[in-house]
Amino acid sequence: MDKISVLMSVYNENEHELMLAVNSILNQTYEEFEFIIVCDNPLNQRMVEIVYRIAEMDSRIKIVMNNRNVGLALSMNHGFEFATGNIIARMDADDISFPDRFEKQVECLNNSSYDLVWTSYIYIDENGKEQDDQVQIYSDSDVNKILPLKNIVHHPTVMMKRDAFVKAGLYRNFPCAQDYDLWLRMLCCGCKIHMMPENLLYYRVRNMSTTNRKKYQQLCTLNYIRKLYTERCKNGIDTYSYDSYLKDMERKGVGNRKIEDQFFKANYIISQSKKNLKKHNYAMAINGYIKAFIISKAYRKQLLLLIKRKLGR
Repeated sequence: MDKISVLMSVYNENEHELMLAVNSILNQTYEEFEFIIVCDNPLNQRMVEIVYRIAEMDSRIKIVMNNRNVGLALSMNHGFEFATGNIIARMDADDISFPDRFEKQVECLNNSSYDLVWTSYIYIDENGKEQDDQVQIYSDSDVNKILPLKNIVHHPTVMMKRDAFVKAGLYRNFPCAQDYDLWLRMLCCGCKIHMMPENLLYYRVRNMSTTNRKKYQQLCTLNYIRKLYTERCKNGIDTYSYDSYLKDMERKGVGNRKIEDQFFKANYIISQSKKNLKKHNYAMAINGYIKAFIISKAYRKQLLLLIKRKLGR
């Protein structure tokens, strides 16, 4: 039987939500796994006490304590050093896996040539209430076409073969979107990536998530990662270094409050315009797009970049 190594990082999560996440793993119908929980907040005594208390719940749990806060990417790599399974699964500390998630994903991996599978999921709010948002399902051909343009792989639902993870080079150090960099490197390695259409996870969304608060940095990081992908396609290697990443972010104004506020405002206006389009309020939608285009120079650049990518230039 295949052994799964489940990688999860904790930092400062709500204890109730964390316990829901942990129990959803411990109650899997597929029982051959080890659960590696990396504590990325060793100075928080409360969190340290919680994770060691969790370790007493099940012998399959391993606690890995970082020396300092290093972020998700390096925490996952640190946890992987202790992994013995031939399959790697991801889990986030505030989500909830369905009981048969592992069973179905392992079956999919074993009965196919896929190196990585991820699944559909159900949105829940901070109180655990299901949301109406629908998750788009992608075919294999969609994945190969769309992934270089957009991160469509949902990280907390991922299960992948250990050899493919190693071949791609594990995670690289990014403060966000580190998963997208890994998926594109896996594509370059010839790995096959597949989306399972079944809902196998409850994904918790928040009004003030990191993605929302740091939307501009997230966007600039995605563009940097796509640039690296283009370099690999042309040259076989890319020019990544953490220093070059930081310089790229500085050039684009990440950390500049005015630029980030303008972009956040433009992004909000666009989200409202999309809602107006769905309601067939075309005049209001068009007015919103124009307003967003005027408000944010960064948004204008992003829109032009998106058009170029779609035209294949």
